[in-house]
Amino acid sequence: MVRGITARGGAAHALPGDLSTAAGAEAVADAVLEGFGAPDILVLNAGRSIMRSVADSEHRLHDYERTVAINYLGGVGLVLRLLPGMRARGSGHIVHSSSIGVLGNLPEFSAYVGSKAAMDAVLRIAGIESRADGVRVTNVHLPLVSTDMIAPTDWSEYASLTLDDGVGMVLGAIRRQSPEVNNPLGILYRDAYRAVPGIVGRVQNDYYRWYSSRGQKAGAAPASTPGIG
Repeated sequence: MVRGITARGGAAHALPGDLSTAAGAEAVADAVLEGFGAPDILVLNAGRSIMRSVADSEHRLHDYERTVAINYLGGVGLVLRLLPGMRARGSGHIVHSSSIGVLGNLPEFSAYVGSKAAMDAVLRIAGIESRADGVRVTNVHLPLVSTDMIAPTDWSEYASLTLDDGVGMVLGAIRRQSPEVNNPLGILYRDAYRAVPGIVGRVQNDYYRWYSSRGQKAGAAPASTPGIG
């Protein structure tokens, strides 16, 4: 990424880090503050996705711990360290690459969606608390995007956005600075759950049972995938 930006005449710096631990998040925040000060825009995009039903997770609490570590606690760790500088300066924007699953409750992604929903909630509250200080917060509910993160799953055929389109949603969020950005499918999920949650739940359950039976016949295995999303 750095090479691509600099090749086009831009300036970029890479700060490697591990957001799956508190110490790692602290180290990344330290490097940002020492090298550049409080950022104008913080995009929370690192993530881990795990595809497994709740019923198949009986002895797999670690699946939830792993998604929470990066998708939630890693992001919170950066926000706690970088938000004060934004507020002191009187400007800043935090953008979270969230998931359409938060709106649509996607079966088999409870570990991933749960961690994204938690990050959504923290940022909504942070946005309320920091609004008078000039800081804006946006949760971008991305649908499935064609990335390496979903490649090992058999959901790749359902990806509804190219990588460029996904980046476009995030860039649009940066420009508009609205509290939430959704694509048409996300808006449909959100409004349908508000209006007729029981009907939507039944339809999703029917689809989930059909999809699960198809996967069992094909011998599909659940997937755990680190990546960006």
